Amino acid sequence: MQKLKRIYLILAYMFFIYPPFIAGLVFIYNETGDNVETISLFVNILVLLVLTGVISLFIANKKLHIPTKEEIKYLIFGLVGNIVMYFYTFQNNLNLENIVTIYLVLLIVMGVHYALISKKFQPLELWILLPIFLVYDYLYLILTGCGYSNQYNCYQSTSSYPFLVPLFFIIVAFIMLYYIYRIVLYKLIDLFKIINIVLSVILSFIAFNDFTANEKFTLTVAILLPFFIIVDFIVSIVNKTFKKQMILFYIRTITLIFISIFIGASGILNGYDFDVESLAVFVVITYVSLFISILKTIMNITIVETKITDLFLPNSSSVKYLSCTSDELAQIENFFLHYKGDTITSIDDYNLQVKKDTNVIGVVRATTTLLEINPNLMQANIYFLKVIEDIEQHSTELINRVERHYKSSGVTYLTYQANIHEKEIIEVLLKRGYSPVKTETSAYTFIKILS
Repeated sequence: MQKLKRIYLILAYMFFIYPPFIAGLVFIYNETGDNVETISLFVNILVLLVLTGVISLFIANKKLHIPTKEEIKYLIFGLVGNIVMYFYTFQNNLNLENIVTIYLVLLIVMGVHYALISKKFQPLELWILLPIFLVYDYLYLILTGCGYSNQYNCYQSTSSYPFLVPLFFIIVAFIMLYYIYRIVLYKLIDLFKIINIVLSVILSFIAFNDFTANEKFTLTVAILLPFFIIVDFIVSIVNKTFKKQMILFYIRTITLIFISIFIGASGILNGYDFDVESLAVFVVITYVSLFISILKTIMNITIVETKITDLFLPNSSSVKYLSCTSDELAQIENFFLHYKGDTITSIDDYNLQVKKDTNVIGVVRATTTLLEINPNLMQANIYFLKVIEDIEQHSTELINRVERHYKSSGVTYLTYQANIHEKEIIEVLLKRGYSPVKTETSAYTFIKILS
């Protein structure tokens, strides 16, 4: 039963991949190549029916639990995704390539996820960009009769609709400014980042001007850029200063360079006609932003949202360390989505939160237990510690406050089980005199004698 506990969630997300894989198999075994979309639809429905039958048998034999209300929502979400992916897979066969775009597909999927599951506009970046891309894409299609998907057999002119060109550049400028804003939020500026930013700006400027600069100079910049990116990663890994945000930093800077190269190569700035091929930049940005959103989830990268004024006045925000009430803890646990609060409730719990203005950027939860080897000795355990901004500074202060609290209470030992991926927190623990003890899992228990 334990292995099947999350089977409904797995099935829900698997629904998304059935249409393209089934289509591939149909293409392989359907030698005539006729009615591929119809056969694939039939096979897709058959697979879903078989799955329903198998699950029903498992439930009837008490090998699987009846899906909960939450799991039913996920299954509905998966079925909607299955339908959307079918139309996206066969958009060309059904002559819907200019209607069922990647923007529409993602908006439908995110909208259903919002309505049924999250109740949050996440990922926010796609919620901002996709409606803009979708509106411009449909506007271009309606006015010119051509869409991005049929650009190679469609001839159109934008001369009758001159506003399409400046509107395109306004959107591109917005994208570039938005990407720059996200880069600034990472707060990763150091010598190598500055060098790479300067090289990126130079290469972007050359690209915007259709590479009219000296060829040797251009190639030199093009070689130095990846060189210094690699050097930055090597130095940060060796010095143990590597942060996962660096990956996002360089994905965004390279994307900005791509936009510049694309605009320059299109010749729009040099008087060439604006055509539907230019819409490719929106498609690329969509996939890049989607990849970044997935990467942030997989790597558990959390970027604290910062007011624009705070970027220029970094000391204007007030950081406070406060105790937590039960209600506040519930809200904090919802904020850190990957973590579900333990059922531990004790009068000895010591819980603190770090607040920057109104945002919670850190939390620590600890409790005490009696030692089995000596019932007269107390041990305190930090069973949850999470900081998402200025990790070393705030983790150090939180641990320091926990130590002071339990030392004054006569506690002998303080422990924390750290996952091997919590590099910043492990460094803080080692600096504060904690001794690591390897456990059977991919974690270490850090112990410190308080008295």
